[in-house]
Amino acid sequence: MKSANRAAAAENSGRKTAEKVRAGGRAAKIVKDMNMAVRRDKQMGKNKEEEHLSDEEIEALLLEPDLEEEDEEEPPIYERKWLKRGIGLLLALILVGNILAFWPQVYSMAAIQFLAKSAQLSQDETIQAYKEAVVVVRAGDSKGTGFNISDEGLIMTNYHVVEGTEHPVIHFADGRSYVSEWAAADEKLDLALLRIDGERLPALELAAETPEPGTTFYVIGNPLFFYRIANEGKLLGWHPVISPSRVMLAAPIYKGNSGSPVISKEGLVIGVVYATTDIQMEGIRQTVGLAVPVQHVRDFLREHGF
Repeated sequence: MKSANRAAAAENSGRKTAEKVRAGGRAAKIVKDMNMAVRRDKQMGKNKEEEHLSDEEIEALLLEPDLEEEDEEEPPIYERKWLKRGIGLLLALILVGNILAFWPQVYSMAAIQFLAKSAQLSQDETIQAYKEAVVVVRAGDSKGTGFNISDEGLIMTNYHVVEGTEHPVIHFADGRSYVSEWAAADEKLDLALLRIDGERLPALELAAETPEPGTTFYVIGNPLFFYRIANEGKLLGWHPVISPSRVMLAAPIYKGNSGSPVISKEGLVIGVVYATTDIQMEGIRQTVGLAVPVQHVRDFLREHGF
């Protein structure tokens, strides 16, 4: 009778266990993992006795939370794919926006034309020689133009190009670079002379005076994002209002051209570009370049002992 009762109890226990296994699917996995562990132990030569789970132990395991399910948490916010894709798209849009903002400055029709003209003029060996004496002036984060007037290194540029910078850096076309020191300055004329420690450097010669209006010239500088761009133009005459006197230029002048030499067809510097202005000519408003005439440049040098 006791044996029959034990059999009935075992059968009831087995039925309950089976129902729990079917409900959660966990016990079967646990038993399977245990059996696999036992078989591995036997294969490794461990004489470990086969383990059996009692009904109470199985029931306890069934009531334990599924750790694997709990581990399947959402990844941190910075690892989520949608966030990474969103950030990537945003950065791409910002980059495109910046390119579009600068596009009109770099690739406007006028810029394309002066680049084409520069390429044409630069085929001339004389223009190539002038370019050797034209330098890039780096003053902090800004870029301007200058030109050398001595084989030992005296760089003429505008005061506003190097204002506030103790040691502007000078770059020649052949790759040589120098840290400069101030030699002279005149804020009113907007002229600055920088000294560098060089030798046998390419240099430009100053003319005695500014030619008559209508004279054609070359201007070489570092406009916008370009370097040593050559162009040509005509002298328009003296500005009627500005003092000290300034000569007006009909030529493509852009940001970065400040300090560019205005060179006559004879190869002499007749002025130093420093700005642009809008004027009314023949009933049409147009932008013209402004240059410090060579007479003022010579007076500036003489006053400072050069």
